Amino acid sequence: MDKEIIYLEKCLTILSIFTKATTKLQAEKYPIIYYLILEIYNIYNKLKRLKEDFNQVNISIYKF
Repeated sequence: MDKEIIYLEKCLTILSIFTKATTKLQAEKYPIIYYLILEIYNIYNKLKRLKEDFNQVNISIYKF
């Protein structure tokens, strides 16, 4: 049960990165390429940091 909760928390963390970027881009009247590139860059960096954090904890999200 605890492993399932950890898995769901990690999924929520990953999905929240995309939710924030999507919400920000939807708020723009005209999402121009400048904002899009910046958001993609931010998503990439956040996912990279998250991957490093997950590896440091040594808990695989796929092991049950």
